[in-house]
Amino acid sequence: MAKKRRSFRMRARGLFKRRGHSKKSVPLGAVVLGGAVYGVGRQYVSNLISPLTSKIPLGNLADNLAMGLVSYYAAKKGTGMVKEIGRAGLYIEAALAGQDLMSGGLSNISGSSSSW
Repeated sequence: MAKKRRSFRMRARGLFKRRGHSKKSVPLGAVVLGGAVYGVGRQYVSNLISPLTSKIPLGNLADNLAMGLVSYYAAKKGTGMVKEIGRAGLYIEAALAGQDLMSGGLSNISGSSSSW
């Protein structure tokens, strides 16, 4: 048996209302705490992956990109607080990578000492 279509007139009278699908909101405290925990552990994780990033000739940008990949993995695969820490890490690493690019971080690759 086919479903009967609801007309616009019935919706306009308020008999059938559309319900919006809202995403689960994240409390502000979880966002702040995720950023704080990421800030505490960033240097430790950066030191762990420094043997790998030192082989990539991008300077600080390589470290930021590697930490961004770690954060992406945590945001994608983690649950709960790990996901919030990963999201905060993505924001922070994107900002640091942009700062390195704007301050001439790529000029150090070619060996020139001039800045933009």
